[in-house]
Amino acid sequence: MNATPSEGVYVDTSVLGAYYCPEPLSEKAEDTLRKIPGPVISGLSDVEFCSLISRKRQLKELGERQANEILALFDSHVAAGILPSCLAVGRPFPQGASTSFGCR
Repeated sequence: MNATPSEGVYVDTSVLGAYYCPEPLSEKAEDTLRKIPGPVISGLSDVEFCSLISRKRQLKELGERQANEILALFDSHVAAGILPSCLAVGRPFPQGASTSFGCR
């Protein structure tokens, strides 16, 4: 189910990164997300988030196991509709295609 922008508040990938990854602003991101009535993400958020996690891996800010756990949690939140897409474009790539550029 896709949401429209009028049904929720768009959450930028930078906020998602702070929420899912241990950072100085993680607590603030969590507090903010808990207060938002109906957070939504864009149709490109999956790609952007995967890129963010990949970069954190390259910079050695995350280990492989931790990165995989974060990606799995994010995917489960998207699949469960906790973070619905505000665009009706669906996933920009078929499920699992992101493995071709080393994210998952």
